[in-house]
Amino acid sequence: MAMPRFALIVGLLAVAGLAHAQALPKSTYIVQLADAPAATYEGGVAGMSATRPAAGVKFDASAGRVQAYRSYLSQQRSSTLSRVSPVALVHTYDVAFNGFAAQLTDAEAAALKRLPNVVAVVPSELHKLDTTRTPGFLGISAPGGLWSQLDAAARTVRGEDVIIGVIDSGVSP
Repeated sequence: MAMPRFALIVGLLAVAGLAHAQALPKSTYIVQLADAPAATYEGGVAGMSATRPAAGVKFDASAGRVQAYRSYLSQQRSSTLSRVSPVALVHTYDVAFNGFAAQLTDAEAAALKRLPNVVAVVPSELHKLDTTRTPGFLGISAPGGLWSQLDAAARTVRGEDVIIGVIDSGVSP
């Protein structure tokens, strides 16, 4: 009678532990792996040809050597994920970035950070746009703003010879 009671207690503790593990809060993390993504891989892995296109040549994701390398990256990713408890993958990346997005607990994220083939583990953050009307937001189109000023040749300043950097923040419904 003592043995079944012991087994019942062990079973209940295991179920309670599993329930606790599932109750831990999870967040989305972006994990970068060490191997080069397919678009920039220049060789070095035994049996894998380089997949980076030559200058001026378009990257062909459907090429056999690219598919083989992407399969290799998938195997590496699976091997990495097997070293932590089962995680919910959100997305995998292997063409321009080598890694994945996953729902992880803080402990799982910390465990991944310690692996030698993991470059970075970064929490995914939602950023709100400040504006879609930059001149007004910066005040350059207001009276007294930059666009109402004159340069040394008495011409209005409108941003001539300025290099613009564009940050693509994606699409927000």
